[in-house]
Amino acid sequence: MNVILNLFDAFISETDIPEYALRHSTTPTKGKYEYGKRKERALAMVCAYSLPCAIAAIPSIKPYATTELPQPPVPYNVWRSNHTKGDCVHFYEHDLHFVRLLRDTESMLAELKAARWVITPDFSQHSDMTAEQRMHNSLLNRLMAVWLQELGANIIVNVTWSTPDSFAYGFDGIPTGCAIAINSMGVNKHDVSKYLWRQGYAEAIRRLNPCQILRYGPKMDGELESISTYYGNNHLNRMRNGR
Repeated sequence: MNVILNLFDAFISETDIPEYALRHSTTPTKGKYEYGKRKERALAMVCAYSLPCAIAAIPSIKPYATTELPQPPVPYNVWRSNHTKGDCVHFYEHDLHFVRLLRDTESMLAELKAARWVITPDFSQHSDMTAEQRMHNSLLNRLMAVWLQELGANIIVNVTWSTPDSFAYGFDGIPTGCAIAINSMGVNKHDVSKYLWRQGYAEAIRRLNPCQILRYGPKMDGELESISTYYGNNHLNRMRNGR
């Protein structure tokens, strides 16, 4: 645990914010100004972590088993605000909803032990980010997963990627033959996004040989449906339906 704490301390830099954070400004419409500013602050906080050690610092996650499938996962910000905690929690939402993990990491991650399963954090890796930004976000995702294991939480590793250059590090440290989680929300909006998603999916299968895939978001062509369980965005559906 102390090794991980020291690693987090080494990454923090309040002044070294990559160019991506400075140019990736939001243009909030009327009534959404504060939300837009929150997104900017969240992005800046994630970008405040530099990556001096690169891939050599990525820790390995211990192999784990899933004896049965979890109930539909709940977004972290919803799970944390509810008195009755759900069976499984995920981080497939904007970084601003869980960026606080970078400031109060140990206590907030310790709360997640109340969940039966935790799909590990998902700090963004957008294709328009710099290579360094995508790499250190991948590292942050891996560090959070290792930390959750150290605290005794039952995890399912969230596997994510961006452009093909991320394949060089995006799957490092993830145990083979275990269950994994993959998100496809928003991918169907653009042909390039779908192409990059399919490339990364094929590489994840080749590298990790998962026994089970928890799929969040719409089904995509060419998936291994025989080992996949699909979960929709139930929280969004309830909001749209008013219940």
